[in-house]
Amino acid sequence: MRVAVLRYWKSVWPESAKMGRTGRVSLQLSIDRAGMVPKLTIASSSGVDALDRAAVAAVSGSIPFAPLPREFKGQVIKFQLTFDYYTVK
Repeated sequence: MRVAVLRYWKSVWPESAKMGRTGRVSLQLSIDRAGMVPKLTIASSSGVDALDRAAVAAVSGSIPFAPLPREFKGQVIKFQLTFDYYTVK
């Protein structure tokens, strides 16, 4: 999951971030047994629409994820992902 989301995030990196805009976006999501995402919400916005949209797109564009293992007893697994946009100097 991590590799897929990171790969997609890099492909949708917003121009404002490339130009030095910084921020942090936290998303909450649930992944069901089939690897689909029935719930995806912004838990904490960066305050910059472009950064928030890119973070959501990184997850949305990576769906479906691998199905949950048979050994996992629940119907969904919940995650919180944080996307940091920062300037390296």
